[in-house]
Amino acid sequence: MDKPSMKAFLRDQRGSTIAVLAAGMVMVVGFTAFAVDVGYLYGLRSKLQATADAAALAGVNQLPDAGATTIAAIYYAGKNMPAADHGTVLTNADVVIGNWQAGTRTFTSAGDPLNAVRVVTQRSDDNGNPVGLFFGRILGIVDVNVSTMAIATRSTPACVVALKPDDTGVFVNSY
Repeated sequence: MDKPSMKAFLRDQRGSTIAVLAAGMVMVVGFTAFAVDVGYLYGLRSKLQATADAAALAGVNQLPDAGATTIAAIYYAGKNMPAADHGTVLTNADVVIGNWQAGTRTFTSAGDPLNAVRVVTQRSDDNGNPVGLFFGRILGIVDVNVSTMAIATRSTPACVVALKPDDTGVFVNSY
């Protein structure tokens, strides 16, 4: 090519729209893939948090019996996130019984009195059930770990208000 035709070639803008559209499509597809993976992780984290909340509440109702507390927490975790679909999200070691100090907002395991249960739910490598990504694999991120925590406390005295069975009034029971 001689010099005048090279200059003409470089100034020619025909077909440049295709290059810009191709680059733009790559970016749009990339952001969409990122949004799908992040949305999935956000939804799964929300489900793990609801499972931790339910397990902690079920466990705290069984205090001070440590065995019954752990069994109840694991049972309710399994009801919320079945092992067949999610693997084991809560193990015995993830259920901790302790003391909650409302004034300092601190949890102490095995404190006195035993009035709280801390539960950690997780989908992780440790449990053998990490969360697989859909499009992160393109970037080499095959799976990620997601965990949540909940603490439920039991205050005393507890009070239950309910209608009497014969609908004649209110029955109050404190224990």
